[in-house]
Amino acid sequence: MFGSNGEIIVWVSNDKNKIPVKVKADIIIGTVVVELQEVKNLCYPYFQ
Repeated sequence: MFGSNGEIIVWVSNDKNKIPVKVKADIIIGTVVVELQEVKNLCYPYFQ
């Protein structure tokens, strides 16, 4: 599904949780983008 020249970019939160908030991946037929919608039960308060 991922080509040999495919690129995957992951954005993580700038806090102690280091949650992946967005992922962008190039695939053979285009691009897939995933964005975080909700978080629950974190170890640390979000975005401190």
